[in-house]
Amino acid sequence: KWDNSDKALFATYTVVRAADMAQTINIARNPDRFHEMNPLLGRHPSEQKVIGFFIISHALIWLAADYMPPKARKLFLTGGIAIEAGFVANNSRLGIKVSF
Repeated sequence: KWDNSDKALFATYTVVRAADMAQTINIARNPDRFHEMNPLLGRHPSEQKVIGFFIISHALIWLAADYMPPKARKLFLTGGIAIEAGFVANNSRLGIKVSF
């Protein structure tokens, strides 16, 4: 059972991942200016591949978190937020916008 803290962490993680997905879609739309660093997506993924990747990976992350004990879940989600926020900040520094 997820407590309010778990739910808030997952909601925050979801928002930061949505920002990362929006930036990755902008990378896909601008292959002449940017390239993707995630080897699972390749340097120039299609928008459909980006959306599919984020939907599937987000579901898998939720499933993994759901199977964890509460302390591990909190650490896992907090770490995920930090990692995703780092990706978003780096992309912003490179001029990649958060827009759909």
